[in-house]
Amino acid sequence: MDTTKHIQTENNHNQAFKDNERTIQKEFIKRNFLRDGYVSVKEIAKETGLARQTIYNHHSDIADTINQSEDFLFGEFDSAQDNPEERIIKTIPDHNRRTFYIIMIFMREYKEVFEIICTDINNRGLLYRMVREAYPRLQIKWPRGSQAKEVSGEKGSMSVAMMVEVLSRWGIETKCDVGKAEHYINRLLDIVDMLVKNKLP
Repeated sequence: MDTTKHIQTENNHNQAFKDNERTIQKEFIKRNFLRDGYVSVKEIAKETGLARQTIYNHHSDIADTINQSEDFLFGEFDSAQDNPEERIIKTIPDHNRRTFYIIMIFMREYKEVFEIICTDINNRGLLYRMVREAYPRLQIKWPRGSQAKEVSGEKGSMSVAMMVEVLSRWGIETKCDVGKAEHYINRLLDIVDMLVKNKLP
């Protein structure tokens, strides 16, 4: 038996499984938001082009999959933050600017979900969670004795809320168009600057 060929076949199978899982989860996330929690396997199969049995092989308990979809989304978000694409690192050398661009690129990837979230002021929990997770990654020279380092602090919470508002405006006004992000990125960087200089309203 050709061991190399066997390993390559197994790797291809594992990658195909991972790709299918990502496709299924993305569709579950989208459908969950668009349909207020109602998800049909038939619809998932139709939209993804996968057989219904393939979906059941991945997720025998559909209700459980719906509950897991938000965790999957944030696993994807953490991965995007931890391992940015090489071209992003090369084209956006400033760390904080890159952090905000990565958020926007991620939102564009799931734009069907975030376009809904951005327009619903009472349903922005996912966006708040993303910004809270990105906040500690910002590279900031805090003044000695600053209380703004933690998201849980008053100023940290206020800055997160302001950042969410800017991201929401970008989502609403540009429909998650990263090509039109620069103006909003500058506003986000201004919030960081105001936070450090203790000039938040």
